[in-house]
Amino acid sequence: MSGITLLKSLEQPPLTVFTTAFRDYAFEGFELGVIDFLLKPVSEKRFNQSMEKITEFLSLQKNDANLETNSGNREYIFVKSGVEKIKLLLSEIIFIQGLKDYAIIQTATDKIVVKGSVKFMQELFPEPDFIRVHKSFIVAVSRIRKIARNQIIIGKYGIPIGRSYRNDLERRMGSI
Repeated sequence: MSGITLLKSLEQPPLTVFTTAFRDYAFEGFELGVIDFLLKPVSEKRFNQSMEKITEFLSLQKNDANLETNSGNREYIFVKSGVEKIKLLLSEIIFIQGLKDYAIIQTATDKIVVKGSVKFMQELFPEPDFIRVHKSFIVAVSRIRKIARNQIIIGKYGIPIGRSYRNDLERRMGSI
C-alpha cells in the first residue's frame, strides 16, 4: 500500500510530511492536507525547516485560538488566542491554509492558527476578496501577482491550485 493510499484510508489522518523523489506527488499530498513535502534527497537544512514548521503548528495549536466575527464590519476580524483578542485587518491576510480541524491565517508578519475547517474559513472570508483555490487553501485575491502552471505565487509562498478549483480561478482571474 502506498503512503497516499494509506492516508486516504484514514478517517482521522495524523499530521503528515510527505518524503518522496517525485515532485508530482506534492500537489496530491497538499490535496490530502499534508503539512509539508520533502523532495529526496532531503538536505539537513530542509528537514530542519520541516520540523520547525511542525513544531510551530503544534505549539500554536495548543493555544486553541478562536475567531470572533465583528458584526457586519468586513475590514477586520478579531482572533482570540488564549485570553487575548487580536484585531486582524482582512487586507493584511495573504492566504489561509487548512490543516485538519485548524486553519493557519498567514499575513506578511504573522502566522495565526485558529480552530476551524477550511469550509468555515471560506464562509468567514467570502468572495470577492478571497477565493478558494485548493482543498486546503484560500487566497486573498488582491495578493495574487503570479499564476504559474499549477500554483499561485505570492511572495515566497507557492500555493497549489486544485483541479476542481481551477475553473473558478480562471473565471475570476481571466484565462490562465
